[in-house]
Parts: sequence; C-alpha cells; structure tokens
Amino acid sequence: MTETPGWSAPDAQPPPEQAAPRTSAPVVTTPAPEAETRVLPLRPLTVGEVLDGSVDVLRTHAKIVFTASVAVAVVTQLVVLAFTLPFVDDLNVLGSLDPDTVTPDQYLQQLTNGYFAVFGGSLAGQFAKVLGLTVMSGFMSVIVGRSVLGQSITPREVWAEFRPRLGAVLGVSALFTLMVGAGLFLCFLPGVALWVMFALAVPALALERCGAGRSLSRSMELLKHNGWPRVLGVLALSYVVSLILENVITVPFAAVGLLDSFLRGGPELLTATTLVASAVGGVIAVAVTTPFHAGVTAILYVDRRMRGEGLDIDLRRAAGHAPG
Repeated sequence: MTETPGWSAPDAQPPPEQAAPRTSAPVVTTPAPEAETRVLPLRPLTVGEVLDGSVDVLRTHAKIVFTASVAVAVVTQLVVLAFTLPFVDDLNVLGSLDPDTVTPDQYLQQLTNGYFAVFGGSLAGQFAKVLGLTVMSGFMSVIVGRSVLGQSITPREVWAEFRPRLGAVLGVSALFTLMVGAGLFLCFLPGVALWVMFALAVPALALERCGAGRSLSRSMELLKHNGWPRVLGVLALSYVVSLILENVITVPFAAVGLLDSFLRGGPELLTATTLVASAVGGVIAVAVTTPFHAGVTAILYVDRRMRGEGLDIDLRRAAGHAPG
C-alpha cells in the first residue's frame, strides 16, 4: 500500500446534534494489527492522549521521524548562523563601546549593525523554525494516517506519499508562517488567531490531497463546534512543553561556548565557537521538539475529524472492528 487513500473531506459539515455522516476512511484489504500495535485509540481523544500519542508515534517510527527532523534542524541553524556570523565583531565592539570615545555617527553605525545581527538572526531563525515545523506536520501526518490503523510504514513509503505534496506543503507552510509572523509582529492576538485558524491546513493538505486554498478552508471548518478553545489549548500546551525542553537542551551548549570565550581570556564574549556550540545545541533541540509538536498538530487534525465528522466510526470499519 503506497498511499493513505480515503481521507477526503465529506461534502458538508453536520451540526453536532446530528448523527455523524459517512466519511471516506482508509480502505484496507486485510485486518489491521491488534489494538496494542495502534498508537491511537479509534475514538475522540483526550488532551493527554494527543500528547502521549505524539510521543508514541516518535518512539514507534523513530528512524523515519528523526532523520527528517535532523535535516530540518540543520537547515534552521544554518540560517541563524548565516545571519549572525558576519556580525560577530560588531556585537563584540558594541558590548565594549564607550559613547564618549566615538562620534555619534560611529556609535549609530555600530548600534545598527548590532541590531541587525540580533534582530535579523532571531527573525530568520524563527521563520525557518516555524516553516520547518509546519512542513514536519505534513510529514508526520502521513505517518499518523497509517498509525491510527496500526499499519506499519517504511521510510520509502513515507517519502512516496509525501513527495507529491511537498511543493504544495512548502507553499502553504510559507504562507502560514508569513501570516502568523505578520500577525504577531503587528499585534499579538491576530497572530495567535491565525496560528490556530490555519494550524490544521497542512495535515489536511497532506492527507486529503486537496488544493492549497481548500486546505486553509478545511482547517477553519475543522475548528467549528467549539474546536477553537481545544485546539488553542493543546497547541499552546505542546508549545510550552517544547520550549521548556528546548531550553533544557540548549543552555548547556550555550554555557560551553561562553566558557570557551572566558578561557581564551580575550575581550570578546561572543565568538564563532560560541555561536557554533549554540547551533549544535539548537540542532539537537529542534530535532527533538519539532517532530513532537508536529505530531501533536497531525493528531489534532485526526481528533477534530473524529469529533466533527465521525471519522472514528469509519476508521473502526476500515480496521475490521465493529463500530461502538
């Protein structure tokens, strides 16, 4: 089986009180493995099950997932280094600069260079990180789509399913990143609203094989019937967990870089070694946290479809179990 077929959306969304409509669930020709091999129960999920399910997917498919996440993490950190390394000297000069010993123009020039180093590197790094996270959610959706039925999947099969959608996923991911970034920059709340509104677009794109515009509207459809607070809460919780874990991983590497600068005895607090050490820690942190958060997003997509479209009923049928 080289595809995850049958995840197409129903023609209309039902009111909560009506019986769930028939949806097209993945069709299997042989019974799926026993329930204990399935990482997710075939019913609407609790918050804990969404988070635990992401960890279980990572553990079950560690080789596939971490190979992809390391690639994303390396690209992310290379972007950060590309924006900060050229300004290392300017940052060090700025830290020891005495406004009384230079002209106002010189001080302004050093201040501008330092600002671009810090702001530009941080902004580029965050853009690359969110973009990589969004792409990973599409990649993880392919794996989750099989995992809900307890079906195994090889790295070649994941790539075969994901590759035809890669261009569309990159386009939607870039658009999502720009919209959320602009919203957060202009005013915090619009950015958060856009983040939640289109959070499920890439999983819909990867599994339903719809167009880019349709994936955005599908994400909004799946938030109906009290989906907003739940999706916001789970995504925020996942983000906080990821942020804590990321800091735990990166702080020791940053400390090693600073220690190296101190032992050199020079006036520079920030060196290429410091940045590289931080980048190595960043690669490890992003490689661990990105697939976790992406997995949560993919599982939320499945959960919203089970709650709003009765997908769990058809998944049970496809897996060879009686509904209920």
